[in-house]
Amino acid sequence: MPDLAFLGSGGLDAEAGLTDYYPDEIVSRRVVLRNASRAYVMADSSKHGRVAPFKVSDLDAFTGVITDTISTAMHDALQRAGLDVLTASTD
Repeated sequence: MPDLAFLGSGGLDAEAGLTDYYPDEIVSRRVVLRNASRAYVMADSSKHGRVAPFKVSDLDAFTGVITDTISTAMHDALQRAGLDVLTASTD
């Protein structure tokens, strides 16, 4: 069982949660989420507010989000959902 999971995304939205464009990957992502102690979404700012056609999960399945930059509104929405928001420096 994985202790820590890092998942990419097709879209990350405060209301829709984590979504993706590839239905074949949804099942495996859900299995990883069910079995990980902690799970992080890795989503660059181009994915924020984007809703892809297939839902992976609601945000409550995640510990946090790792991103490059983030708007104040998105940051606040993710924190209200209980997620840690970590930004990576590109310098």
